[in-house]
Amino acid sequence: MTLLYANRNEAVPFRDELDEMQSKNPHLKVEYLIEPHRLDETKLTEAISSLEDPLIYISGPEPMVKSIAEQVKVMGIQEQNLKVDDFPGYEGI
Repeated sequence: MTLLYANRNEAVPFRDELDEMQSKNPHLKVEYLIEPHRLDETKLTEAISSLEDPLIYISGPEPMVKSIAEQVKVMGIQEQNLKVDDFPGYEGI
């Protein structure tokens, strides 16, 4: 499992817990993308390309979730392999 965690600053909620889980589980990779690094098509391709029949879960502000969902669909991810969870109230992200 790969977790791509994008955040605007170094104040990453649950970072200590995520790092601890990663240290205890060789099948978990957590990659933090802190501004100016972004979750873009290159990073998505890198994370998804080596997986066979990947299940993609996208969670975050609604505009971001919609944008990334469209990107992974263009990459060939089937609708049934895409799970989204957006939280409203964020505009212009």
